Amino acid sequence: MDTALSIIPDKTSLVFASALILKGLLDLDLNKPKAALIYFRQALAIREIALDPQDELIGSTLNAISLSYTEMNELDSAEEYGWQAIDIRLNNQSHRIGNSYSNMASTFLRRGLPDDAEEMLKRCPSIKDFTDKDFLDSKNPRFSGYIYCCFLWIQYANKYVYPEMWFYSVEFGWHKIAQKRLWN
Repeated sequence: MDTALSIIPDKTSLVFASALILKGLLDLDLNKPKAALIYFRQALAIREIALDPQDELIGSTLNAISLSYTEMNELDSAEEYGWQAIDIRLNNQSHRIGNSYSNMASTFLRRGLPDDAEEMLKRCPSIKDFTDKDFLDSKNPRFSGYIYCCFLWIQYANKYVYPEMWFYSVEFGWHKIAQKRLWN
């Protein structure tokens, strides 16, 4: 990716900004949220000059910045950028709004607010009518039950239900993770 970035001649172009976003997303996947944030901020600076402040690409960049902050456990900043992204995406009637809601749900989970996370996920157009079974059967790694439902159940069971539910959630989650070979 560094080679790709180096050969793009115009370092102020939207193409370069998109490449920076891709590099940042790769860094996030490699558990390098601080490095990702640098790339996302550079992309945002380019896009803010070239685009309208309410452009969807600005919203997408703000969403990526929010995700980095969530991964760094800087949750006030994550929420600030996440809400800005949600506002832009709502104003544009973006089909990517579910992505912003999903990321905000992750932020709420980090805050220890499973009920708020669940409510945020219910706003996602692609999953708003999902049942618990639909979540558990989902093949989408961003929305699948073996990620979100386990975390929600674990958080919820700790606070409101009973220890057996918590143990079931942990066991179910590990089974799903091993089954999908996410750790290999």
